[in-house]
Amino acid sequence: MPTERSVRAEDGATIWYEVHAPANLNNACNVPLVLIMGMAGIGRDFYPLAQLLARTREVIIVDNRGIGNSKFPDDWDGNLTLQRMALDVLCVVRDLGKTAVDMLGWSMGGFIVQILLTSPEARTDSDGKREIRGVKIRKAILAATAAKRPHVNFDPKALAAAAWAIKDEDERIRKIKNEFFKLQYYPEWIEASETNRNIIQHRIDMDLKVDRPAEVIGLQIAACARLDMRPLLSSIPASLPILLIHGERDCVITYAETRDLEQGIQHAEWLDHPELGRLYGHWFFDFGKDGADGWAKAIVGWLDGEKAKL
Repeated sequence: MPTERSVRAEDGATIWYEVHAPANLNNACNVPLVLIMGMAGIGRDFYPLAQLLARTREVIIVDNRGIGNSKFPDDWDGNLTLQRMALDVLCVVRDLGKTAVDMLGWSMGGFIVQILLTSPEARTDSDGKREIRGVKIRKAILAATAAKRPHVNFDPKALAAAAWAIKDEDERIRKIKNEFFKLQYYPEWIEASETNRNIIQHRIDMDLKVDRPAEVIGLQIAACARLDMRPLLSSIPASLPILLIHGERDCVITYAETRDLEQGIQHAEWLDHPELGRLYGHWFFDFGKDGADGWAKAIVGWLDGEKAKL
């Protein structure tokens, strides 16, 4: 069973996290994997990928501040930055007494990983890894993310206008959620089977059960819009393995955004799906006949030193 915990950040915020441990710790990798969530998401949106990854190592999922079970400090000034969220991740790792971790940042979570790797506080240690505030980052995965304010393959204003045309609040919220989750996939995949449509419906049902304040999501959007990591990416040493995961059918963060990451981190590797290639959408681990299980095996293989393949 996973263990739920929370830690008080330096500024008084409460950061919730959950630890998934393998059944047999004796045969497990001794480096935990931290999964860092994207915009509007909570740690448990990584289900079932988190549980499947935890077959071989401890896996830590986190609710970013102000969303899900994590809270802002009582004297919060209304400011939210990705740099602050990055420090929250380190706070969680230190709370567990860990000194070395691997990281997977998805969407906005990928920005957070980049911030940690390129921070002025980070240094390259004798093993060629990055160390910041007593935490060594051994390997990093950047999934469906970008290095700057990303381009999207949809019209946010049109989406908002269609939603606000609905008078009933509950119906309007469901309309917004439904359209938002369709963007995580792509039309042909959605139309291909009832199974695929059920996956989306399950995601919507889970989403509606969680507190995801619109104000916080707006602040997350603004924080991402201010960021440009491109001048800093060259500071990531070639001795620190980086894996890229990004689908060509991603509507939320377009596939073209990976060019900045490839140019800035020239030693980065790609994980290509043998069934799909890169033909998948933003919620990458819901794609493929084996779903999250296939992705988990590929990610574990890469983390454990094998070539990233499924």
